Amino acid sequence: MRRPGLARGFNLPYGPGLAELLDRQVSPADVILPPAWRICRCSRPANPDEIRGTSCLSRAWEQFLASAKSQFDYILVDTPAVMATDDATALALKADGVVFVVRALSTSARVARAALSLLRQRRVRVIGLIFNRAVSSTL
Repeated sequence: MRRPGLARGFNLPYGPGLAELLDRQVSPADVILPPAWRICRCSRPANPDEIRGTSCLSRAWEQFLASAKSQFDYILVDTPAVMATDDATALALKADGVVFVVRALSTSARVARAALSLLRQRRVRVIGLIFNRAVSSTL
């Protein structure tokens, strides 16, 4: 929700998204979009701190997630980097598992180890790793 890009990536018109859903301005049917059944964070508050009130750490998020679990086999949530904000670890505690993403040539081994250590300290279940933006000549 801090740096939305899904709508642009899927070439979708901007409109209500996750923040509006969590703020109860719209229903899940208004924002869960087929065919990939995704929710975009399409509008952006002028002040990023406003996200906290309607965040994925709220009771509204828990209610939405419980409802979505009854309709979908898998729910993927893209979060900021673990070391960038507390959102990722707070959300991870509500998930069945976490797929840890490391960006090649950008994320240092020290930062990756620190992030994994933080997840372990919070007893987060890491179920996999994605090593993205790798170039075969650098492997």
